[in-house]
Amino acid sequence: MSEGNGVRHILPMSDGEYEDIVQTLAATTASTARGSSASTTTYLLEPRMWMREIVNAAKKDLRYAEGGMIKDIPKGNANLIIPKQKQYLAGGSWGANVTPGTAVNQTALSNYDGVELVPTWYNSSVAVTYDVIQQNVVDYVGQAREELTYRAGDIVDQAVVTAISGATESTSTAAGSSTIFGGDATQASELTDGDIITTDMVAEGRKKLTTDSIYYWVGGTGESKAAKASYSKNPWKNNDDFLLYIAPEQEEAFLTDSQFINASEYGSNKVIMNGEIGTYLNTKIIVSNNTKQVASAGVGTTDGSAAGTDINTCVMVKAKKGYALGYLKRPTLHIMDYPRQLEVDLILEQAFGAKTVHDDAIVHINVSQV
Repeated sequence: MSEGNGVRHILPMSDGEYEDIVQTLAATTASTARGSSASTTTYLLEPRMWMREIVNAAKKDLRYAEGGMIKDIPKGNANLIIPKQKQYLAGGSWGANVTPGTAVNQTALSNYDGVELVPTWYNSSVAVTYDVIQQNVVDYVGQAREELTYRAGDIVDQAVVTAISGATESTSTAAGSSTIFGGDATQASELTDGDIITTDMVAEGRKKLTTDSIYYWVGGTGESKAAKASYSKNPWKNNDDFLLYIAPEQEEAFLTDSQFINASEYGSNKVIMNGEIGTYLNTKIIVSNNTKQVASAGVGTTDGSAAGTDINTCVMVKAKKGYALGYLKRPTLHIMDYPRQLEVDLILEQAFGAKTVHDDAIVHINVSQV
Protein backbone atom coordinates (compact mmCIF):
# COMPACT_ATOMS: atom_id res chain seq x y z
CA MET A 1 0.00 0.00 0.00
CA SER A 2 1.49 3.38 -0.96
CA GLU A 3 1.14 6.38 1.29
CA GLY A 4 2.55 9.70 0.09
CA ASN A 5 6.19 9.14 -0.75
CA GLY A 6 6.40 5.93 1.24
CA VAL A 7 5.28 2.31 1.40
CA ARG A 8 3.24 0.80 4.21
CA HIS A 9 4.18 -2.73 5.36
CA ILE A 10 1.82 -4.73 7.57
CA LEU A 11 4.17 -7.19 9.31
CA PRO A 12 3.15 -10.14 11.54
CA MET A 13 4.52 -10.08 15.10
CA SER A 14 5.43 -13.11 17.23
CA ASP A 15 2.46 -12.51 19.57
CA GLY A 16 -0.09 -12.75 16.75
CA GLU A 17 -0.49 -8.99 16.40
CA TYR A 18 0.53 -6.97 13.35
CA GLU A 19 2.94 -4.07 13.11
CA ASP A 20 2.21 -1.18 10.73
CA ILE A 21 5.42 0.27 9.29
CA VAL A 22 5.63 3.13 6.78
CA GLN A 23 8.94 3.02 4.89
CA THR A 24 10.10 6.24 3.25
CA LEU A 25 11.14 5.73 -0.34
CA ALA A 26 14.56 6.95 -1.42
CA ALA A 27 14.40 7.01 -5.19
CA THR A 28 17.50 6.80 -7.40
CA THR A 29 17.35 10.25 -9.02
CA ALA A 30 19.57 12.03 -11.52
CA SER A 31 21.59 13.64 -8.73
CA THR A 32 22.56 10.24 -7.29
CA ALA A 33 22.92 8.47 -10.64
CA ARG A 34 25.41 10.82 -12.31
CA GLY A 35 28.41 9.62 -10.28
CA SER A 36 31.24 11.75 -8.90
CA SER A 37 32.47 14.86 -10.67
CA ALA A 38 35.14 14.56 -13.38
CA SER A 39 38.73 14.97 -12.25
CA THR A 40 39.84 16.65 -15.49
CA THR A 41 38.36 19.21 -17.83
CA THR A 42 36.88 18.06 -21.13
CA TYR A 43 36.22 20.77 -23.68
CA LEU A 44 33.04 20.85 -25.69
CA LEU A 45 34.67 20.01 -29.01
CA GLU A 46 36.72 17.12 -27.70
CA PRO A 47 35.11 13.69 -28.15
CA ARG A 48 34.45 11.47 -25.16
CA MET A 49 33.35 7.84 -25.19
CA TRP A 50 31.36 6.16 -22.42
CA MET A 51 31.39 2.44 -21.74
CA ARG A 52 27.81 1.27 -21.50
CA GLU A 53 28.75 -1.57 -19.22
CA ILE A 54 29.42 -1.30 -15.50
CA VAL A 55 32.55 -2.84 -14.02
CA ASN A 56 30.81 -4.71 -11.24
CA ALA A 57 31.97 -5.05 -7.66
CA ALA A 58 32.63 -8.49 -6.17
CA LYS A 59 29.84 -10.50 -4.60
CA LYS A 60 30.22 -12.32 -1.31
CA ASP A 61 30.25 -16.10 -1.32
CA LEU A 62 26.83 -17.29 -0.09
CA ARG A 63 26.97 -20.93 0.94
CA TYR A 64 25.33 -21.71 4.29
CA ALA A 65 21.78 -22.17 3.03
CA GLU A 66 22.89 -25.10 0.84
CA GLY A 67 23.80 -27.23 3.86
CA GLY A 68 20.39 -27.05 5.50
CA MET A 69 17.08 -28.81 4.98
CA ILE A 70 14.95 -26.51 2.79
CA LYS A 71 11.15 -26.64 2.96
CA ASP A 72 8.31 -24.59 1.49
CA ILE A 73 5.47 -23.52 3.78
CA PRO A 74 2.17 -23.93 1.86
CA LYS A 75 -0.04 -20.91 1.38
CA GLY A 76 -2.52 -20.50 4.21
CA ASN A 77 -0.06 -21.47 6.94
CA ALA A 78 1.85 -19.11 9.21
CA ASN A 79 4.60 -21.33 10.64
CA LEU A 80 6.26 -24.67 10.01
CA ILE A 81 6.60 -27.41 12.62
CA ILE A 82 9.46 -29.82 11.91
CA PRO A 83 8.90 -33.10 13.78
CA LYS A 84 12.14 -34.74 14.85
CA GLN A 85 13.31 -37.90 16.51
CA LYS A 86 15.65 -36.62 19.20
CA GLN A 87 17.58 -39.89 19.41
CA TYR A 88 17.03 -43.58 18.91
CA LEU A 89 16.13 -45.24 22.18
CA ALA A 90 19.19 -46.58 23.97
CA GLY A 91 19.30 -50.09 25.44
CA GLY A 92 18.52 -48.93 28.97
CA SER A 93 15.41 -47.05 27.78
CA TRP A 94 13.58 -50.22 26.76
CA GLY A 95 11.41 -52.18 29.13
CA ALA A 96 13.03 -55.05 30.97
CA ASN A 97 13.27 -58.37 29.17
CA VAL A 98 10.89 -61.15 30.24
CA THR A 99 10.77 -64.91 29.81
CA PRO A 100 8.25 -66.61 27.52
CA GLY A 101 4.80 -66.92 29.04
CA THR A 102 5.05 -63.47 30.60
CA ALA A 103 3.58 -60.24 29.20
CA VAL A 104 6.25 -58.27 27.32
CA ASN A 105 7.03 -54.96 28.98
CA GLN A 106 5.97 -51.97 26.93
CA THR A 107 8.19 -48.98 26.21
CA ALA A 108 6.86 -45.43 25.77
CA LEU A 109 8.16 -43.53 22.76
CA SER A 110 9.26 -40.34 24.52
CA ASN A 111 12.10 -39.52 22.16
CA TYR A 112 10.15 -37.35 19.70
CA ASP A 113 9.75 -33.59 19.60
CA GLY A 114 9.29 -30.74 17.15
CA VAL A 115 10.92 -27.49 16.11
CA GLU A 116 8.84 -24.44 15.23
CA LEU A 117 10.15 -22.38 12.32
CA VAL A 118 8.67 -18.87 12.24
CA PRO A 119 9.16 -16.99 8.94
CA THR A 120 9.81 -13.25 8.75
CA TRP A 121 9.07 -10.95 5.83
CA TYR A 122 12.13 -9.37 4.22
CA ASN A 123 11.10 -6.80 1.62
CA SER A 124 13.40 -4.38 -0.21
CA SER A 125 12.85 -1.83 -2.95
CA VAL A 126 14.71 0.39 -5.43
CA ALA A 127 13.08 3.23 -7.37
CA VAL A 128 14.66 4.65 -10.54
CA THR A 129 13.24 7.92 -11.86
CA TYR A 130 12.30 8.28 -15.52
CA ASP A 131 14.90 10.98 -16.19
CA VAL A 132 17.67 8.59 -15.10
CA ILE A 133 16.38 5.93 -17.50
CA GLN A 134 16.08 8.47 -20.32
CA GLN A 135 19.35 10.35 -19.87
CA ASN A 136 21.88 8.08 -18.13
CA VAL A 137 24.35 5.93 -20.02
CA VAL A 138 24.00 3.11 -17.46
CA ASP A 139 21.09 0.65 -17.38
CA TYR A 140 20.06 1.43 -13.81
CA VAL A 141 16.94 -0.74 -13.95
CA GLY A 142 19.07 -3.75 -14.91
CA GLN A 143 21.58 -2.95 -12.19
CA ALA A 144 18.80 -2.56 -9.61
CA ARG A 145 17.46 -5.97 -10.63
CA GLU A 146 20.90 -7.52 -10.06
CA GLU A 147 21.35 -5.77 -6.71
CA LEU A 148 17.99 -7.05 -5.43
CA THR A 149 18.71 -10.57 -6.68
CA TYR A 150 21.98 -10.55 -4.75
CA ARG A 151 20.17 -9.15 -1.71
CA ALA A 152 17.71 -12.08 -1.84
CA GLY A 153 20.50 -14.63 -1.40
CA ASP A 154 22.66 -12.66 1.01
CA ILE A 155 19.94 -12.04 3.58
CA VAL A 156 18.97 -15.74 3.57
CA ASP A 157 22.57 -16.80 4.16
CA GLN A 158 22.94 -14.31 7.02
CA ALA A 159 19.75 -15.56 8.66
CA VAL A 160 21.04 -19.14 8.53
CA VAL A 161 24.35 -18.09 10.13
CA THR A 162 22.44 -16.29 12.90
CA ALA A 163 20.37 -19.43 13.56
CA ILE A 164 23.46 -21.66 13.69
CA SER A 165 25.23 -19.23 16.03
CA GLY A 166 22.27 -19.49 18.40
CA ALA A 167 22.44 -23.28 18.69
CA THR A 168 22.16 -24.43 22.30
CA GLU A 169 25.54 -25.49 23.68
CA SER A 170 25.93 -28.84 25.39
CA THR A 171 25.92 -28.87 29.18
CA SER A 172 26.27 -31.53 31.85
CA THR A 173 22.53 -32.24 31.65
CA ALA A 174 21.44 -31.58 28.05
CA ALA A 175 22.69 -32.38 24.58
CA GLY A 176 23.53 -29.52 22.27
CA SER A 177 26.18 -28.19 19.94
CA SER A 178 29.90 -28.70 20.56
CA THR A 179 32.72 -26.16 20.50
CA ILE A 180 36.39 -26.24 19.55
CA PHE A 181 38.86 -23.42 20.28
CA GLY A 182 42.09 -22.68 18.46
CA GLY A 183 45.46 -23.17 20.14
CA ASP A 184 45.26 -24.03 23.82
CA ALA A 185 42.31 -21.71 24.50
CA THR A 186 39.37 -23.03 26.50
CA GLN A 187 37.09 -20.08 25.78
CA ALA A 188 36.89 -17.31 23.20
CA SER A 189 38.40 -14.73 25.55
CA GLU A 190 41.63 -16.78 25.66
CA LEU A 191 42.13 -16.81 21.88
CA THR A 192 45.16 -14.85 20.66
CA ASP A 193 46.74 -14.17 17.28
CA GLY A 194 48.17 -17.41 15.94
CA ASP A 195 45.37 -19.62 17.27
CA ILE A 196 44.33 -20.34 13.69
CA ILE A 197 42.46 -23.31 12.26
CA THR A 198 44.41 -26.52 11.60
CA THR A 199 43.71 -29.85 9.95
CA ASP A 200 43.74 -31.40 13.44
CA MET A 201 40.55 -29.45 14.21
CA VAL A 202 38.81 -31.16 11.30
CA ALA A 203 39.60 -34.50 12.93
CA GLU A 204 38.38 -33.21 16.29
CA GLY A 205 35.17 -31.88 14.76
CA ARG A 206 34.60 -35.20 13.05
CA LYS A 207 35.03 -36.95 16.40
CA LYS A 208 32.49 -34.65 18.06
CA LEU A 209 29.91 -35.40 15.38
CA THR A 210 30.40 -39.17 15.17
CA THR A 211 30.72 -39.98 18.88
CA ASP A 212 27.69 -40.52 21.10
CA SER A 213 29.53 -38.91 24.04
CA ILE A 214 29.43 -35.27 25.08
CA TYR A 215 32.44 -33.33 26.32
CA TYR A 216 31.41 -29.88 27.44
CA TRP A 217 33.01 -26.61 28.53
CA VAL A 218 32.28 -24.96 31.87
CA GLY A 219 33.69 -21.52 32.63
CA GLY A 220 36.81 -22.09 30.59
CA THR A 221 37.59 -25.50 32.09
CA GLY A 222 38.91 -27.64 29.25
CA GLU A 223 37.25 -30.72 27.95
CA SER A 224 38.80 -33.95 29.07
CA LYS A 225 37.63 -37.39 30.02
CA ALA A 226 36.66 -35.93 33.40
CA ALA A 227 34.28 -33.45 31.69
CA LYS A 228 32.31 -36.17 29.94
CA ALA A 229 28.55 -35.89 30.41
CA SER A 230 26.52 -38.76 31.80
CA TYR A 231 24.12 -38.82 28.84
CA SER A 232 24.61 -39.50 25.13
CA LYS A 233 24.09 -37.62 21.85
CA ASN A 234 23.38 -38.68 18.30
CA PRO A 235 26.35 -40.52 16.72
CA TRP A 236 26.13 -38.90 13.29
CA LYS A 237 27.64 -40.85 10.40
CA ASN A 238 29.67 -39.17 7.67
CA ASN A 239 28.09 -40.27 4.39
CA ASP A 240 29.92 -37.62 2.34
CA ASP A 241 27.77 -35.01 4.06
CA PHE A 242 29.97 -33.48 6.76
CA LEU A 243 30.49 -29.84 5.83
CA LEU A 244 32.97 -27.35 7.27
CA TYR A 245 32.18 -23.69 6.60
CA ILE A 246 35.14 -21.34 6.89
CA ALA A 247 36.00 -17.71 6.08
CA PRO A 248 38.66 -16.58 3.56
CA GLU A 249 41.12 -16.20 6.47
CA GLN A 250 40.83 -19.92 7.19
CA GLU A 251 41.05 -20.74 3.49
CA GLU A 252 44.56 -19.30 3.51
CA ALA A 253 45.47 -21.53 6.46
CA PHE A 254 44.28 -24.63 4.62
CA LEU A 255 45.82 -23.74 1.27
CA THR A 256 49.24 -23.32 2.87
CA ASP A 257 48.98 -26.61 4.79
CA SER A 258 50.69 -29.48 2.96
CA GLN A 259 48.50 -32.07 4.72
CA PHE A 260 45.37 -30.46 3.32
CA ILE A 261 46.81 -29.91 -0.16
CA ASN A 262 47.92 -33.55 -0.44
CA ALA A 263 44.64 -34.95 0.89
CA SER A 264 42.17 -32.71 -0.95
CA GLU A 265 42.89 -33.79 -4.52
CA TYR A 266 39.67 -35.27 -5.90
CA GLY A 267 40.27 -37.71 -8.71
CA SER A 268 36.74 -39.04 -8.12
CA ASN A 269 33.14 -38.45 -9.19
CA LYS A 270 32.10 -36.64 -6.00
CA VAL A 271 29.76 -33.68 -6.42
CA ILE A 272 31.62 -30.45 -5.65
CA MET A 273 29.51 -27.84 -3.85
CA ASN A 274 29.66 -24.13 -4.63
CA GLY A 275 32.58 -22.52 -2.83
CA GLU A 276 34.16 -25.86 -2.02
CA ILE A 277 37.97 -25.84 -2.01
CA GLY A 278 38.50 -29.54 -1.31
CA THR A 279 37.88 -32.32 1.16
CA TYR A 280 39.77 -33.44 4.21
CA LEU A 281 38.91 -36.58 6.20
CA ASN A 282 35.81 -36.93 4.00
CA THR A 283 34.65 -33.47 5.09
CA LYS A 284 33.87 -30.85 2.45
CA ILE A 285 35.60 -27.51 3.11
CA ILE A 286 33.44 -24.59 1.93
CA VAL A 287 34.37 -20.89 1.96
CA SER A 288 31.77 -18.23 2.75
CA ASN A 289 32.18 -14.51 3.45
CA ASN A 290 29.19 -14.75 5.78
CA THR A 291 31.09 -16.93 8.25
CA LYS A 292 30.57 -15.22 11.59
CA GLN A 293 33.17 -12.69 12.71
CA VAL A 294 33.61 -11.21 16.17
CA ALA A 295 36.03 -8.32 16.67
CA SER A 296 38.55 -8.34 19.50
CA ALA A 297 36.82 -7.75 22.86
CA GLY A 298 33.48 -8.09 21.06
CA VAL A 299 30.47 -10.02 22.27
CA GLY A 300 28.53 -12.59 20.28
CA THR A 301 30.88 -15.55 20.69
CA THR A 302 29.25 -18.96 21.01
CA ASP A 303 30.51 -19.42 24.58
CA GLY A 304 29.43 -15.94 25.71
CA SER A 305 32.91 -14.60 26.54
CA ALA A 306 34.44 -11.51 24.94
CA ALA A 307 36.72 -12.40 22.04
CA GLY A 308 40.42 -12.28 22.91
CA THR A 309 41.28 -11.21 19.34
CA ASP A 310 39.54 -10.90 15.97
CA ILE A 311 37.98 -14.33 15.49
CA ASN A 312 35.87 -16.34 13.08
CA THR A 313 33.36 -18.95 14.22
CA CYS A 314 33.60 -21.68 11.62
CA VAL A 315 30.90 -24.35 11.54
CA MET A 316 31.15 -28.09 11.01
CA VAL A 317 27.77 -29.67 10.44
CA LYS A 318 25.94 -32.79 9.38
CA ALA A 319 24.17 -31.59 6.23
CA LYS A 320 20.34 -31.54 6.23
CA LYS A 321 20.25 -32.43 9.96
CA GLY A 322 21.73 -29.48 11.83
CA TYR A 323 19.41 -26.72 10.62
CA ALA A 324 16.46 -25.98 8.36
CA LEU A 325 15.33 -23.13 6.13
CA GLY A 326 11.62 -22.62 5.52
CA TYR A 327 10.15 -20.37 2.82
CA LEU A 328 6.71 -18.89 3.30
CA LYS A 329 7.32 -16.81 0.16
CA ARG A 330 10.13 -17.58 -2.26
CA PRO A 331 12.02 -14.48 -3.49
CA THR A 332 9.82 -12.63 -5.97
CA LEU A 333 10.88 -9.52 -7.87
CA HIS A 334 8.16 -7.06 -8.91
CA ILE A 335 8.99 -4.41 -11.53
CA MET A 336 6.34 -1.77 -12.20
CA ASP A 337 5.86 1.74 -13.47
CA TYR A 338 4.83 4.35 -10.92
CA PRO A 339 3.78 7.34 -13.09
CA ARG A 340 2.69 9.46 -10.15
CA GLN A 341 6.31 9.57 -8.95
CA LEU A 342 7.70 9.43 -12.53
CA GLU A 343 9.74 6.35 -11.71
CA VAL A 344 10.10 2.61 -12.08
CA ASP A 345 9.81 0.65 -8.82
CA LEU A 346 11.56 -2.66 -8.24
CA ILE A 347 10.39 -4.53 -5.14
CA LEU A 348 11.84 -7.72 -3.71
CA GLU A 349 9.35 -9.74 -1.66
CA GLN A 350 10.25 -12.81 0.36
CA ALA A 351 9.44 -14.46 3.68
CA PHE A 352 11.49 -17.18 5.34
CA GLY A 353 12.84 -18.45 8.64
CA ALA A 354 15.89 -20.43 9.72
CA LYS A 355 16.17 -22.65 12.78
CA THR A 356 18.45 -25.33 14.17
CA VAL A 357 16.92 -28.82 14.26
CA HIS A 358 19.53 -31.14 15.80
CA ASP A 359 21.90 -28.93 17.77
CA ASP A 360 24.20 -31.89 18.39
CA ALA A 361 24.82 -32.05 14.61
CA ILE A 362 26.63 -28.67 14.85
CA VAL A 363 30.21 -27.99 15.93
CA HIS A 364 31.46 -24.41 16.37
CA ILE A 365 35.17 -23.86 15.72
CA ASN A 366 36.36 -20.56 17.19
CA VAL A 367 39.75 -19.49 15.82
CA SER A 368 41.74 -16.30 15.36
CA GLN A 369 41.73 -14.66 11.96
CA VAL A 370 45.54 -14.30 11.87
